[in-house]
Amino acid sequence: MTTEVCTYYYQNKHKYPTTLEAEVKAAIGKMERIMGRKYGATKNPLLVSIRSGARKSMPGMMETVLNVGLNENNIQGLIDASGGNERFAYDAYRRLIMMYADVVMEKPQASNPKTAKESASCSMKNSNNCAPPRAMPAMIKSRQPTLKNW
Repeated sequence: MTTEVCTYYYQNKHKYPTTLEAEVKAAIGKMERIMGRKYGATKNPLLVSIRSGARKSMPGMMETVLNVGLNENNIQGLIDASGGNERFAYDAYRRLIMMYADVVMEKPQASNPKTAKESASCSMKNSNNCAPPRAMPAMIKSRQPTLKNW
């Protein structure tokens, strides 16, 4: 999202421009074509990072959510895409769960898993978890905290 979207958001009572959804989908489409991956796909999924930017740099002060697009339905696709590296894939999912819980859900206590695989497993079974269930809702919910940094 651009600084113009942020300005609009604050000037319009925390509402997004009506064109934002289409712009985000178009940008995801462009990333998909460049990377040869599909956002939310079960095989070879495209993962993105949602992070704040600022007109002036403030290293370490910006909210970040890594691996957005990863979920219980496509973690096997990431394992396969990484050459069978389960540890890598579950660590990526653990990071997503931790950051999503802390930044998006504002539940930092939920972001302290014992192990990556256990964290992913518990998240998949617990309906009150802090992990996003699907790719697009995760993208939408993750953008809100980035605007709070401005």
